[in-house]
Amino acid sequence: MADGHDCHNCRDEMKLNVWMRELPFPAACLMQKESSDQYLPSSELPYEICHSNPAFSAMLGFQFRDGVHPEPAEAMDLPKRNRHTLNAVLQRVGSQRSHESLDLFCPAWRRWAEVTIFAVGEHCLGMILQDISTRLQAERELQQSAHRAQVLFNVSRDGIVIIGQDHRIIDANDSFCSMLGYSLEELRQLHTWDYEANMSEDQIRSDFADLALVDRLIESRHRRKDGSSYSVELSISGAQVNYENVVIAVCRDITKRKERERLLEYLSYHDTLTDLANRTSFDEALERLRTAHTYPLAILIADVDNLSEVNNQYGHVAGDAHIAAAADLLRSCLRQDDFLARIGGDEFAAIMMHARCVDAQRVIDRVSAECLRYNATNPERPLAISLGCAEAQDDSEALEVVVHRADMEMYRAKRRGR
Repeated sequence: MADGHDCHNCRDEMKLNVWMRELPFPAACLMQKESSDQYLPSSELPYEICHSNPAFSAMLGFQFRDGVHPEPAEAMDLPKRNRHTLNAVLQRVGSQRSHESLDLFCPAWRRWAEVTIFAVGEHCLGMILQDISTRLQAERELQQSAHRAQVLFNVSRDGIVIIGQDHRIIDANDSFCSMLGYSLEELRQLHTWDYEANMSEDQIRSDFADLALVDRLIESRHRRKDGSSYSVELSISGAQVNYENVVIAVCRDITKRKERERLLEYLSYHDTLTDLANRTSFDEALERLRTAHTYPLAILIADVDNLSEVNNQYGHVAGDAHIAAAADLLRSCLRQDDFLARIGGDEFAAIMMHARCVDAQRVIDRVSAECLRYNATNPERPLAISLGCAEAQDDSEALEVVVHRADMEMYRAKRRGR
């Protein structure tokens, strides 16, 4: 070895030097420094670079000259803390004749390197540097992405649950736990069918046999720990986590939305003042009867005679109360299965299935009697209702025509003062 180095195993050093020169990444051969201090143990002597390959020299930006054998930490321009770390690894590998790796930022290279130290023969150490900057950057980005995903997972107001191929829960966020009233540990003991209220175990196993193919947006109901249930919208997608097929379900509690939808649907078919069916509902009932074959049927048309006088004299609040009283009276006089609707401001219509006008006439008579009874206790605002009826024995006549005939009968009754 040049410059007075005493190579105890030159063949090892020469083999290492030849092998290093073929490597595409930086590599160096290290030897312990000689010391004039006879009391200093050889295990504490620092290591210096005796040979390096061109990649190592290019990394450092200069060529080693004969007689110049820097220590590795000095050549790599490591800060003090990292120098101590590297030197400790060198001493450990040298004394144990083993190998170790560590990650260090090399200022001379401006890159992160995985530094591998290994023993060669009895006295030499080999050092290989592999650029891991790109890998570390990718790992950092992956960690940041995973962290962002975990944050989104935890803070989402929607419940998020990850379910394995065996239909057991793998993981769930706090929102999903709160929705069902279970702890995460309890949820991990459950199968999907333990909380799914609308689908049986057999249906779940059939519909979700291959989780990788799942991609659905559905509405269902989930059953809480306390036995109650709620409406939920599920966005379900298949994925792979750690080489295992899973489904990731985003669960949104839509109970309030369903309640609003039911209310809107109810309002679209009902009169808010009387809680009776409205004109839309009446028209759809007629449409259904075209194919229901519930003949014979009778249709009653009723009109509150004195509503305008009540509105003018007592105001519209009193007029609304007058309409509501008429609705209650008509409802009480009809059969339980008869269909009653408010089809206009002061106009009502009833469909009496499996009935004729003689049956409708009995209802008209009951209404007249109930009006008299009502007026005896409400003399200041008496109730007068005019009614007319018509019947259809079969589907030979359009029901709209039957309604029109009943309407004409109602006007005849009004003119007669009934």
